[in-house]
Amino acid sequence: MRIAFLCIALLLGCQSKQPRFSGGAVASDHPLASQVGVDILKNGGNAVDAAVATSFALSVVRPFSCGIGGGGFMLIASNEMAPVALNYRETAPNQVSLEVYQEHSSVHGPFAIGVPGTVAGLLEAHQRYGVLSREAVLAPAIELARIGFAPDDAFTRALNSAMNASELYKEPLNKLFGHHERIQLDGQAEVFEKIASEGSKGFYQGSVANAIVDASEGWISLEDLASYKAEWVEPIEAYANHDISIYTMPPPSSGGVALGQVLSLMERHEAFLYELQSPEYCHLFIESSKYAFADRAEHLADPSFATVPVDLLLKSAYLDELATRID
Repeated sequence: MRIAFLCIALLLGCQSKQPRFSGGAVASDHPLASQVGVDILKNGGNAVDAAVATSFALSVVRPFSCGIGGGGFMLIASNEMAPVALNYRETAPNQVSLEVYQEHSSVHGPFAIGVPGTVAGLLEAHQRYGVLSREAVLAPAIELARIGFAPDDAFTRALNSAMNASELYKEPLNKLFGHHERIQLDGQAEVFEKIASEGSKGFYQGSVANAIVDASEGWISLEDLASYKAEWVEPIEAYANHDISIYTMPPPSSGGVALGQVLSLMERHEAFLYELQSPEYCHLFIESSKYAFADRAEHLADPSFATVPVDLLLKSAYLDELATRID
């Protein structure tokens, strides 16, 4: 959802003054990772190379929000091809059941995690659309982990939160990081080196996979890891008018549908005629978001396990009716 509403802000904020870039632009959650993407572009890489390299670099400086222990989505488009979407979200281990969460926490500890998909997804996208070698797109993350970086406030807060969440992890984290002004992650660099040389096998099999199984206390199995696959899916056209069409991720991502609903509802109330931070504009944005989030809570789910009425939620007649509820 953060990405979806960032897109809204960018789309609306650029209505009066379109940004222009002669070659390319990279935006991420940390300047060091953004610079990695820029360098990849300067060295002949394409947008997918830059995105993959940036994401691996973020795993070093933002492991709590974009780490290789997680998962994600990717949307790829160019003038030469129709948009494509890649789902590499975490999946539930084979032994998951409703009964598990009657006895164990779904928030803290090993039962709170899923089978990680980031490595498989990034490598799948790179293999299909990248132009640089796998070693080249992983080299910046390896170097960043080896030479280290100065932790910013976000990193420090996340680290303190992790240490305070459980006594189980408090001592190892203090021992690993202490109160140093520079964070070096030699262990993570070694994992990246395995991925660079062996591909997905370097993460989902062998010593790294064994370490994941041990860390999860067997909740995630070697079979879970070895069988994980990123999935290419059809993107959805979430919003369109005579000027633009916006393609976004389909479920299990909920942001794409919500993005389309918010933009469509705001357009029906001519919100774009108001100043960006005016009370009228903010009111219509909040009201539109309210109904989008209500539908998100009611309908959005994983289509592998539930029926998600995407067409209905983005249907003009339905959006017309929703718009009448906004005063």
